[in-house]
Amino acid sequence: MPAQPRPSRQSTGAPRGRAPSRSSREIAEAAISLADRDGLPAVTMRAVAGSIGTGAASLYRYVSTRHELIELMVEEVNGEFELQRSTTRSWLDHMLDLARQAQAIYRRHPWMLEALDSTPALGDNGLAFLDHALAVLAGTGADGRTRLEAVGVFNALVRMLCKQEHDQRRAAPADPGGTALTTQLTAITSTGSYPHLAAALADTGPGPTDDQFERILRRVITGLLHIES
Repeated sequence: MPAQPRPSRQSTGAPRGRAPSRSSREIAEAAISLADRDGLPAVTMRAVAGSIGTGAASLYRYVSTRHELIELMVEEVNGEFELQRSTTRSWLDHMLDLARQAQAIYRRHPWMLEALDSTPALGDNGLAFLDHALAVLAGTGADGRTRLEAVGVFNALVRMLCKQEHDQRRAAPADPGGTALTTQLTAITSTGSYPHLAAALADTGPGPTDDQFERILRRVITGLLHIES
């Protein structure tokens, strides 16, 4: 929707020289482009204003603070979810689909991992996601409190796993799977100082055929809802 500028006490009502109106989406998309390219710290009122061809003072007519600007960004990105339900798919399949969508979104917009630390997703798109997830879990028979807790933990776990992936890719881009870390731990535990860690590493066996991301999420969400997967 159009972001309505705040009225100025010195306004004469004359249209001459007035800057063109901006929309919330235009402002959010400009800020998102900056964050995608240079990270969240690059998103300043001045930088966003410059990217849409206006001055910082003019931008303050639409968003009053940088925090409000980041809220707009989070809300815009939350609109990328496709919230569709199918009667032929289980509730678990629907939840894992949401997780995969979130993973793709975090990969496109890694700054979201940081933004959500201080910016609750309480816009229309964020609430639509929550409502959709609760509707998906309604078929489990769990009560409202349990479903709310399950969605909260599920979202937090998805974000944590995606942040681990992002941090690993940044720290060791040539080894995104963490093979070097596993090798290092195996060498350390060979001294016998950490017998339980050594036993766990020795007992991992060949990698499972399913995806670790989905496997962890499946175990957690079914456990929270007390449902056998």
